[in-house]
Amino acid sequence: MVPVKVYIGLMIGLGALVFFFGAANGDARTIFLSLFPMGLGALAYYMRYGRPSKQQYVRQSQEVTKSLVTVPPPTLTKRETREPVPLPFSPPVSESPGQCESGVDTDIMQRVPELALEIQQSAIKFAKTMGAYDAWFIDCIVELELSGVFEMAVTILVDPNLASAFVDAAVRRATRQEPTTPPTCDLIAGLSYLYRGVAKYALASKEYKVPDPGLLLFGMEFARAKGNALDPFYAVSVASVALDIRQSGAKLALGALKDRVPQMNADEVLPTAYHAAKYVIREGTEQKSKFADQSKEYQDLVLGSLQRVATGEVSNQNAPLNFK
Repeated sequence: MVPVKVYIGLMIGLGALVFFFGAANGDARTIFLSLFPMGLGALAYYMRYGRPSKQQYVRQSQEVTKSLVTVPPPTLTKRETREPVPLPFSPPVSESPGQCESGVDTDIMQRVPELALEIQQSAIKFAKTMGAYDAWFIDCIVELELSGVFEMAVTILVDPNLASAFVDAAVRRATRQEPTTPPTCDLIAGLSYLYRGVAKYALASKEYKVPDPGLLLFGMEFARAKGNALDPFYAVSVASVALDIRQSGAKLALGALKDRVPQMNADEVLPTAYHAAKYVIREGTEQKSKFADQSKEYQDLVLGSLQRVATGEVSNQNAPLNFK
């Protein structure tokens, strides 16, 4: 009995001969007709030999399943990082509906979980764009977005206390940490990345003598994420992205609070500033300075920069750490 491969080979070979004959004579019709036997031969070969059988499919799937079960998960060293995946998690009891602090609008607080998850997902996308995946830096992106959330919230809700409580709840949701307030010296020393929440932006608006203190604060955090702490180049280079991040938070807040907008056209509601200066810092969130915990090399770097500013070696208008 003649094998099937022989018939398939004859079919493809015949088509090839017809193709070359037509090409030699310049006959387009013959060339076109030659494609049929070659195509049928190729299809027959695939159907007979190229496509895996049902048994092969089952065997391959079993092998893949076995490899997924037997391969141990990779371990990370202390300095390695991994891009986090936003996962929903249970809220603290104090943030559950109907159990908020006295005087806090429970309807507003019920919108926190969805908003926080959107901000967390947005922060991871921005981190990917900026090429910095440290978990603490993603938290910093979250906080910059939340500074935009606060300004939009206080514009819509009018009450700074309610807007501050709203943002604090989002901080807990998105970073899984309590809001903290840094001392002024740590802001000046570029240690804002160690603190969670929007309070650092409220303090920066008072301490940094620049047109947009929030951008400088986030720029210093980005410089550290890139391994160049206090480098003014990195602080300035990220300004346009920082604006987009903050604006993203404001837009997400508008979506969450749109039904509270008193105007007819909610899209026209825009904050007048983004300094978070109206943010109400809660008692008990203040932290001790962490400057003494830093390496001797970093302490010398900070103190040297401050000394150059104080002695006039660096202009106050051009200094990366420009403060009152």
